[in-house]
Amino acid sequence: VAQDLITHGKVSRGYIGINIGEVDNAIAKSLGMDAPKGIIIQGIVEDGAASKADLKAGDIILEIDGREVNRPNELQSYVASLTAGTTVNLKIFRDGKTMDRKVTLKARDEEVKTEPVSDKDNSKDKNEGGSTSATFDDIGLTVKNLSEKDKSDYKLDRGVMISQVKPFSKAEDQKLFSGLIITEADKENVDNVNDFKKIVENKKGSALLLKVVDKEGNNRFVGIEIPE
Repeated sequence: VAQDLITHGKVSRGYIGINIGEVDNAIAKSLGMDAPKGIIIQGIVEDGAASKADLKAGDIILEIDGREVNRPNELQSYVASLTAGTTVNLKIFRDGKTMDRKVTLKARDEEVKTEPVSDKDNSKDKNEGGSTSATFDDIGLTVKNLSEKDKSDYKLDRGVMISQVKPFSKAEDQKLFSGLIITEADKENVDNVNDFKKIVENKKGSALLLKVVDKEGNNRFVGIEIPE
């Protein structure tokens, strides 16, 4: 701290550049984990330290420098105790495998923003005359295709909008609400209602990992169990 103050006039705390969340039972099950553990990367900060390493949204961080982390504040507190330029070792879980990654911490830039979640792929409308909305009573969720205005408002080219969430349902328990956009399900892109219906059908009796985006462009991963 003293050296930082002498050199820079301020303390240059380390910053890893990720948005993170807890791993609950549904997320763990949807990813094939034996039990909830670690913390999930919800998003990568543009030009942050993690953006220079092989880390992806949806990865689970199990350890940092050999220390287990199961709550976001455990990782945040440890990283904040280090200075910019320090290299940390992460153990992550991805696609059923554990792997190690090194990240060199950067100083926090107050102007950094979360990586855009536009998910643009220059694709055309792929609904092909199928369903424009669908209700899933067993999880308490209704979704609809995006209108051109929705795509413009959310700056997205694909996805389905949650138009209704049933009170006391599995969807409400997972903090899903009307107005969220589902852009991925089971790590597959969702272009329309038909895509989403097929993925849900294939996950019956299991758990499904959803990537959702709000109107401010914030994204997060949500696990939801699909009954038989």
